[in-house]
Amino acid sequence: MFGTYSASKSAVHTVTLAFAFSLESTNIKVNAACPGLTSTALNNFAGTRSVEQGAREAVRLAMIGAHGPTGMRMDPSRGNYS
Repeated sequence: MFGTYSASKSAVHTVTLAFAFSLESTNIKVNAACPGLTSTALNNFAGTRSVEQGAREAVRLAMIGAHGPTGMRMDPSRGNYS
C-alpha cells in the first residue's frame, strides 16, 4: 500500500511544480494541500481530524492573493511548507 501511496504523492508534487512553473507569469497559484489524517470512509472513519478541519487548508489556499506562495506542498499540521 505505501509504495503506491508514495508514488502517487510524488506524482502530485511533480505535477504541482510543473503547473506552478508553467503559470509563473500569471496570477494563478498552484499548491498541493495535505488535509492530514481526516476521518472519512476511505480510512473507515479512523482519522484524527474532522472533515471541517481537513478542509481548512484547501479553503485557505483557494483564497491566496497574488503574492501568495506557489509550487508548494502545504501541510500546516506538521509545520511543513516545502
